[in-house]
Amino acid sequence: MEVIRKQNICELVANDIKNRIKTGELKPGDKLETVEQLAKNYGVGRPSIREALSTLKGMGLVEMRHGEGTFVQEYDYSHFTFSQNSLLLLNHKELMDLFEVRKSSNQALFH
Repeated sequence: MEVIRKQNICELVANDIKNRIKTGELKPGDKLETVEQLAKNYGVGRPSIREALSTLKGMGLVEMRHGEGTFVQEYDYSHFTFSQNSLLLLNHKELMDLFEVRKSSNQALFH
């Protein structure tokens, strides 16, 4: 039996947007909907959307431009900076891919 970890609303929203980026539904340079529109579409409050977008920003997936909106960044594991919370959004394969990139980067430094 597998342990199921409880996710909060902002993690679910961040995970959904991350998956939309990964699948190509959202492409680099695309502008996301406004916080208000995202909140309406997901059926959650604006604070949950803001927290989800902050998580995605911390992962390097989106860029927030004051007065312009939130834009999708290039999806490249090697350029991400991960906080402990953002690592929780990765599935097993993504986590293994990240470790492989880190391992390759470290080997290149020492050879």
